[in-house]
Amino acid sequence: MPAGWCIWEWQDQGLWNRRNRSHPITAYGGGFGEYPNDRYFIHKGVIASDRSPKPHYPELKHAYQWISVKKRGSCQWPDQHP
Repeated sequence: MPAGWCIWEWQDQGLWNRRNRSHPITAYGGGFGEYPNDRYFIHKGVIASDRSPKPHYPELKHAYQWISVKKRGSCQWPDQHP
């Protein structure tokens, strides 16, 4: 599978900013008024921070509909912690 088919960020990683109690928002780098910041760096997922699907979610679901995963055998990891 080419790496471009993989999802890097499934869900946005915004934090709730409730400064305006009547209109809370999910904030990003800069959403709390700090400077310098990373701007929209953490808002690039398929699912929003409140876990609602974004508009491109149905497209992704359609593109992935033919992919299936099957388990073959088992995988054991050595215990590396003493």
